[in-house]
Amino acid sequence: MEAISPSHAEPIRRFEAVACALLAVVFYAPLLRLDAMQSGGDAANLFWPVKFLLTESIFHRGVVPLWNPWSFMGAPLLASLQHAVLYPPDWLLYGFLPPHMAMNIGNLLHLSLAAVGTWVWLRVALGCTRWPSVVLGGVFPCVAWFWGHQEHINQVAAASYIPLLTALGWLFLLRRLSIRAFALSYAGCSALQFLTGHPQEAFYGHLLMALLGLYALAKHRRDRAWLLRTASGVALAGVLTGLLVAVQLLPTLELNKDSRRQFRDPLYAISFSMPPDVLLTHLIPHREGSFRDGYFLKDADGNPVLDEAGNPGWNRRAFGEYGVHVGVPVLVLALLAFADTRRRRAALGLACLYVLFAALALGGNTDPRRILALDFTEFPQPGYSLHELFLGILPPAQGFRVPARIILLGSFALVTMAAFGFDWLLSRAASRRIHVAVAVGLVVYTALWLPARKEKFNYPAEVEEPLLVLNTVTRPEASLDDRGTRLTLSDDDSLVRERHLETTFGRGNPITWRAASLQPHLNVMARVPMVDGYEEGLVPTARFKDFQHAFNRNFRQFQPDAELLALLGVSHIFAELPVDPNAFPPDEAASLPGAPAFRNPLAKGAAFFREGTGDIDFSRIDGPFWRGGEPLTGYATEQVSFGQLDRPQWLAAPRLTTTLPTVNSIRIDSPPGTSMREGLIALGWYRGWVVESGDGSTAPIEFISAVHGVLPGPASRQVSTESGPGWLLLYRPFSYRAGLFLTALGFGLAGFVLGNRRRVR
Repeated sequence: MEAISPSHAEPIRRFEAVACALLAVVFYAPLLRLDAMQSGGDAANLFWPVKFLLTESIFHRGVVPLWNPWSFMGAPLLASLQHAVLYPPDWLLYGFLPPHMAMNIGNLLHLSLAAVGTWVWLRVALGCTRWPSVVLGGVFPCVAWFWGHQEHINQVAAASYIPLLTALGWLFLLRRLSIRAFALSYAGCSALQFLTGHPQEAFYGHLLMALLGLYALAKHRRDRAWLLRTASGVALAGVLTGLLVAVQLLPTLELNKDSRRQFRDPLYAISFSMPPDVLLTHLIPHREGSFRDGYFLKDADGNPVLDEAGNPGWNRRAFGEYGVHVGVPVLVLALLAFADTRRRRAALGLACLYVLFAALALGGNTDPRRILALDFTEFPQPGYSLHELFLGILPPAQGFRVPARIILLGSFALVTMAAFGFDWLLSRAASRRIHVAVAVGLVVYTALWLPARKEKFNYPAEVEEPLLVLNTVTRPEASLDDRGTRLTLSDDDSLVRERHLETTFGRGNPITWRAASLQPHLNVMARVPMVDGYEEGLVPTARFKDFQHAFNRNFRQFQPDAELLALLGVSHIFAELPVDPNAFPPDEAASLPGAPAFRNPLAKGAAFFREGTGDIDFSRIDGPFWRGGEPLTGYATEQVSFGQLDRPQWLAAPRLTTTLPTVNSIRIDSPPGTSMREGLIALGWYRGWVVESGDGSTAPIEFISAVHGVLPGPASRQVSTESGPGWLLLYRPFSYRAGLFLTALGFGLAGFVLGNRRRVR
């Protein structure tokens, strides 16, 4: 920040920033347990397993993992933004620490960043005095929104950049940062925020900055020099950001073409709208229950609380999206901001921002019909809500769900108002400023710390046993012929309640169960516990349109369809159902804790010769994006309904074997003495797969359905192996290579701006 002149107070200010970070670390001290990790939700069943794959690929093999061979029948990994494959801090953390430790430390670092960024916003950008800046800076990452999202490491990471970016933008609008300094600092932080893997929070942060910019524009609308300077800085920062993240952005946009979110479903966009009565948790933090209670409210004896219809009452606090509590002392200080005549207009503006963000967080519940009916017990339907008007004004927001997440910006506005009120209070304290400051700081901090003790980050689970499980099954060199699937008696609701929550918080080790259960509430088809997330992140993987959810009906049968599973390369099932041992012999060697394994005797592996498959309509294997839904037009033409298939001739053909030299390539070998002819591979359909010939040239793979591709015969592409003819498949998406080129240009542009101080002022 070259435009800010250093002063003798700089050492003291650095100490203030460190104090803010320490307040956040002390608040979340349970995360310092390095032998344990958070016990619930996405931390254990989504991010943690994928980080093993990242660690294995990047740090042990030196390969950027573009592909995840273990999620369903394979899916893009880098393009699934939420995995943050290219996030630089992760490369440092996961390069030196085990994944569970790196996740905890990463959360603490980002919470500290949120604290320091809030301090910069209050102290440097807004000119608040020392104590309010330190106390409220340290308090912001301790509000309930951050409690509830501890398992969502990408959301915590993305949200942590919002205060700093807001401060940088405001300093630029005030002419306290040059165009050069603003463009470099804002673009760098914005690029890092995007790479954390949660663009929704990044979008909300830029929305806040845009609203502040509109205020400044109204104030300086006749100042042409200001307008030109601001437009130049914003444009340069935007171009720099876009180029720096292109290597991640282009693959993400390409995958988005195959995701559910491309349909801009209004019901999807308003899902998890915040019920109005949840706003009362501003005053009573656990009025709607706590995360420790699970997904249903419980009484003092641990029994479910029933509603008027006799059904268990939802614990809406179990959804971290609804974290609105900032502490009653913060609310009192925010009201005191109006007593300061110098900042009364700013306090009024912040209050208006809070009302706006709270109204948007209510999502579909602001529909006048629901307000007149005073009935918010069910999730809202599309209608005429303020949030839907917001989606019409800003179409990019239509790809996001859970409008309740925007309440984070409301909490940020309240914390800023509280800093103003704290400042005013200290101005009235005269000679007792330090005593008042310490007392108020303790009250504000304690008022948040006490209710937070009921939240799940305070109950980490040990990870030693599942670490052993994961280390034995997540090796990238394993064969795709080891694909397996899990059979369950129920869908996600009862499985989550009975398996996950009943083993959470001292009743067992939920991390062990997650590792052994192979993500049961998604019924994931994988040999290891990896999944790209059910509708999580910017783009859920297109696998939801084909294999797993389409076949849930078959999986309810006690006698699974062995031929059908064999066509999909499934060699084992992990079942809690009573499977017929004559059809599926037990395989104790493949069993995992809590998941007995049964071998599929008809399995041929992930690849096989095409002969004898002429009568099989592979397009029927394509299914819907989501569980139980209708097939999508353009992907399948009829409702999937499989019975027993006639045993085809391909079962008698010689067996092919598949191995993974890296996660981005597949080697297919045929037995010695076999002739080369066309083959098939059960693989997820995505752009970017090619087959390489012996001379090094490549050609795209012809896919005949969403889950089957053609391996060319002897007249075209094949490579020789030690055992005989075979194929080498490579995942080389053009979007990644194009993005890499643009990102290199971005670094070049940043270097030019950095080295030309006089030209870019």
